[in-house]
Amino acid sequence: IINSTKISYETEVRFLRKDGQTIYTVSKGHIQRDNTGKAIRISGTTTDFTKQKKAERALKESETRFRSLIENLTVGVIQFDKTGKILLSNKVALELLGLTYKQLSGEDSLDPLWNVIHEDGTDFNEHSRPAAISLATEKPIRGIVMGISKPYTKDTTWLLTNAEPQFDLNGKINNSIVTFSEITESKKASALIEKHKKQLETILESLPIGVWILNENCEIISGNSASKKIWGGARFVGPDQFGVYKGWFRKTGKLIEPQEWAAARIFKTGEAILQEEIEIECFDKAHKIISCSAVPLKDSQQKIIGGIIINEDITSRKELENELNNQQIYNQRIITEKAIEEQEKQKKQISYQLHEDINQVLAAAKLYLDLLKLKNIDNDESLINSYTYLNKAIDKINALYHSIDTPAFEDFGFEGTLDFMIREIGIKNSIKIKFLNEAHLEKNSGNKLELLIYRVIQEQLNNIIKYSSAKNVIVNIKTVEKYLYLAISDDGVGFDADNKNWGFGLKNIQSRTAFYDGTMQINSAPGKGCKMEIKFPLKSWEAV
Repeated sequence: IINSTKISYETEVRFLRKDGQTIYTVSKGHIQRDNTGKAIRISGTTTDFTKQKKAERALKESETRFRSLIENLTVGVIQFDKTGKILLSNKVALELLGLTYKQLSGEDSLDPLWNVIHEDGTDFNEHSRPAAISLATEKPIRGIVMGISKPYTKDTTWLLTNAEPQFDLNGKINNSIVTFSEITESKKASALIEKHKKQLETILESLPIGVWILNENCEIISGNSASKKIWGGARFVGPDQFGVYKGWFRKTGKLIEPQEWAAARIFKTGEAILQEEIEIECFDKAHKIISCSAVPLKDSQQKIIGGIIINEDITSRKELENELNNQQIYNQRIITEKAIEEQEKQKKQISYQLHEDINQVLAAAKLYLDLLKLKNIDNDESLINSYTYLNKAIDKINALYHSIDTPAFEDFGFEGTLDFMIREIGIKNSIKIKFLNEAHLEKNSGNKLELLIYRVIQEQLNNIIKYSSAKNVIVNIKTVEKYLYLAISDDGVGFDADNKNWGFGLKNIQSRTAFYDGTMQINSAPGKGCKMEIKFPLKSWEAV
């Protein structure tokens, strides 16, 4: 410095002190020279700037580490200053954008085919990009999806972008750091899922049956149009609120509780429920019959993750089945009625022949025997036996005649004919029969159900006389609520009623009773007599 021609100086010097520490100094000063240029005086200062030097070095090292970190990130990073000028970018950013650094910074022009678009295909303008928005609003911008149309490629690279504004020590906006990662594959997967979802929705909407979807919490999350049409609406609720859906089990008629719906039960048991018939009250108050199936959805560990409920409106089918069943019952009833009518006709013909033909022949034979008795040969044993057996034959034929002859309701009415038959059986068989008629159905005399009741009482009284050894019988007819009630009880020997190996008489009574929608019950035990109870719905009485 002295030997030079300079008149001032500034020199940075590093010193190694005896204690091993390194210090940095800056010396500044002036050199006074004479007319020949020789230095005659030096004046100046020496300043220790070790701390500043170390801070600068630390900052430089930090910047180096920051740049190294940015370069090694798997996401793209671009830093913009507050004017929007690019300060730095990493290699991943350039690769994802398909640009060089000069193109990105604006030093080289962009290819006109390069473009940034929104998810709907519209362009991002200069002011709508995340960095510009974060610098303008001084707020972070997150989750922006951007599509990069690279030149000369048919595919679009999709990026998930975030922008974070950075501030100086005074709280002033300083720059913005933009990060972005590629989501092209997940975007494609989402698009494929959405496509399949729409296809599934289209399929479900085209189905003629109702389909409900449950989530992992057994909550109804969706239903197709058919399901809403069946129910007259929809309620998307969880299992605790299943009670808003109203229905009854068809087999039992029991109201379905919230926990008893198929949707709730499959989550409890993990087992499918198929074609369960229930009657429902729709949200529009209409009543329908549906077939309900429920299937749990399980993952690979057999954990239930959802469920599918299928409803099919089978109201019309059930009505048709009932109509066909009723038609079959009606046809069977017509056939049975014709058979009964034919039986009664045959009985009438047989009874006529017994009364008019055979009985007259026997009466004539008896007359001749009476004439022989007048000739004083009544002590003849053969004649006496013949006379006895002939009387028995006439009595049995008369009994048979009355048992098969069609009762004359038109002459004496239902109650009168029935009372006469009961009294006659009691007198002829020396048995006390009490007849209690509390129904008073005389207004219906002559109908087919009256004939059935007449035959049932006649048949059961004959059974009692043949098998029970009873001394007392009670026949009771009355109306109980909506039923016609018939009870025949005796104090005979009884039998084991649990043994259904009944004779022809009881089976005949049972089948005829069922024909008119009636029910028959036998209460009996050995040594305890017997009680037959029969009930007919009054509608059956009124219909015939």
